[in-house]
Amino acid sequence: MSESVVKQTHSIVFRTFALVVVSAFLVAVIAVFIFQTIESKILEEKGIATGYSILDTFIEQSKDSIEKGQRKSFQIVMDNIANIANVEETALYSHTGLMIYKSREVTVGFPFVHDPETKKFYNPSEKIYQETRGRYVREDWRIRDLSQGESCKKYIRERNKQELPCTACHYHLNESLQFNAAGRAHQVFENRVDFFQRLKVEKDCVICHTHWNDHETAGYLRVTLDKQFIHEQESENLVGIGSILTAALIPSFIMIVFIFRNMVGKLNQRDEHIGQILTNLEEANVELAEANQLKEEYNKILEQKVSERTHELKVEKQYTEQQLFELQASYNKLEDLDNLKERFLEQMNSLSQTHFPYLREKLETLLDHPADDPQKLISQAVREMHTIDETLVPFQSLYLSEQAIQSKNVLLADTEKKQQIIAKMALGGTGVELDIASSLEEGLQLLEEKVYDIICTNAEMIELSERAVEQYPEIKSVFMTSDDASTYLATLQQYPFLSNIVSRIDEDRTFTLKNITTTIRKLITNDYFGLEKYLNWGVEVHEIPVTGSKTRSDLVDQMEEDFQKLGVRKQIINKCSAVAEELMMNAIYDAPIDAEGNSLYNHLPRTTEVVLNAEEQGVFRYACDGLLVAISVKDPFGAFGRDTILHYLESCYKGRSGSLQEGKGGAGRGLFYIMETADLMVFNIKPKIQTEVIAIFNIDPNKPKRTKGTSFHYFYQEKQKASPSFQADNTFSTDL
Repeated sequence: MSESVVKQTHSIVFRTFALVVVSAFLVAVIAVFIFQTIESKILEEKGIATGYSILDTFIEQSKDSIEKGQRKSFQIVMDNIANIANVEETALYSHTGLMIYKSREVTVGFPFVHDPETKKFYNPSEKIYQETRGRYVREDWRIRDLSQGESCKKYIRERNKQELPCTACHYHLNESLQFNAAGRAHQVFENRVDFFQRLKVEKDCVICHTHWNDHETAGYLRVTLDKQFIHEQESENLVGIGSILTAALIPSFIMIVFIFRNMVGKLNQRDEHIGQILTNLEEANVELAEANQLKEEYNKILEQKVSERTHELKVEKQYTEQQLFELQASYNKLEDLDNLKERFLEQMNSLSQTHFPYLREKLETLLDHPADDPQKLISQAVREMHTIDETLVPFQSLYLSEQAIQSKNVLLADTEKKQQIIAKMALGGTGVELDIASSLEEGLQLLEEKVYDIICTNAEMIELSERAVEQYPEIKSVFMTSDDASTYLATLQQYPFLSNIVSRIDEDRTFTLKNITTTIRKLITNDYFGLEKYLNWGVEVHEIPVTGSKTRSDLVDQMEEDFQKLGVRKQIINKCSAVAEELMMNAIYDAPIDAEGNSLYNHLPRTTEVVLNAEEQGVFRYACDGLLVAISVKDPFGAFGRDTILHYLESCYKGRSGSLQEGKGGAGRGLFYIMETADLMVFNIKPKIQTEVIAIFNIDPNKPKRTKGTSFHYFYQEKQKASPSFQADNTFSTDL
């Protein structure tokens, strides 16, 4: 019996079987080890990716509250992020590395404390927060660093005597942290992972933190992720792979026993067959490699063709878009010509049917009856001649405008191709010679070759405008932007040489075309006043004097009645009424000043009746051309300066409405309301002579929805040499 067992243990079947079993066991062990290693690495990378994703969410949700210094809303964001699954806590560190905010903990910005021995957490802000109901403002708000506060200096001196560093009691960033180019870093511990984001100081930060500098570190955000879910996932994966291997090895063991019992004797006979199979496999692998190479070459060819076709489609799209722009421009010009023709024929018919027969009748009466009160007839004839002359004034102005704009040189420096096309559409056919520069180098070259009357630049090309003004002091500069007014006020204050601004509305090209054309004509012809410049030619303008506060509501009622007859929507009429009220309030209470520049009525409550003298009265004007509604108020003082407007708007956009001009009625709120209500706001100022504020509303029902604020234009008239073509006393220069 023992000899039989020995023979079986030395048999080929047994040895082969033993080798297979041992090999399978070793393979299983190695596979489990490799799987566990790879899976652990994958889970750790996934955990890190999850942590950075949560950190991105933290940054995005807290960005607005950080920029505005809203402590309460920022604390809510921190607590909400800390409630996300697997997030242990969130925190904010100051730029010196001390933790001053922590999820689920109230704070007024003082660093948190822990006992050096027990590590017990302590919140020094809690008591102050409760006593001040969260409104406590730290004394270091306007200084360089927390350590510069008097109370902090005293505290540091006491701690230095005990030879204790800040990190002994305060929670502090690990100094070994390595931040990448994006300002991120993470630390992996046994049971947790900390993720950090370094915050940089931006322009909005230094508005409140005046001691900070741009681009330095403002602080650090932290998100702590609990690694428990990673450990649990590793355990589950290990159990799963063990179960799978066990379920696979037992049937495999049985199959191996059966196979070897039946096939060991045939192994030698099949060696040649297996060799042939291996040879075939090698040949198949070679063919497969060749096929893969052909596939890669075909994919490269296909990618190249797709890229070429995509480029062709892009070029075709740009060409088609340009053609559409040009067609739209042609349509607009034809529409203007049609309006001009109708108005011209209407005026000529009025002259032919009414004014000339009346004048002829008076002259014939004077010839037939020279003794019958000739002075009265002559006076009537002279008045009629004045009426005829006033009728012809718009035609004369239009002719002189067309003559003045011919062959004027305009340089457009803009990096956006689309805006270049729009400018070409706006000025095409006007007689203006337009040159375009897409870069600073091109613009400088053009300035060397030609003298320009006007230079238009966008935000990226301001340097060119600055150089042009230095080289040619008489040149008029236009700053063109598509941004909201609240975003470019700082730019206007930073660059006082920018003499005009044209706000472009990307969604409404027709409105932008009209504004560009009108602005260039105003600059070239030196004729800035009048709301009719922004409407279709020949539109009827209603003009009523502003005599005092008592008649203000009557003027608004008259405007509403006229607009209702024209079919203007009630919603637009309500906006016009509110804006007209604000403009007339300014002309009655704010604008009047004495010879020394002191306000006459601004100190009065707006309920106090004011009656304006003849020399103090302004003019209320309004008109509608079917697509645009325009209202304006002029006053005879010209005291609304550039700095006043910018300061009013800046205070309102930054939430400090009413902080300027203490003791005055509006403090800029009315101006801010008009800016937010109208589609275009235009200021025309002639110092000590006249101020005109125009508000324009787009009433086209098919107009694109406005996504940005009001367009803002400002023109300032200075005394210069008269313009021969217009016989004017002064020409205009714009100053924003």
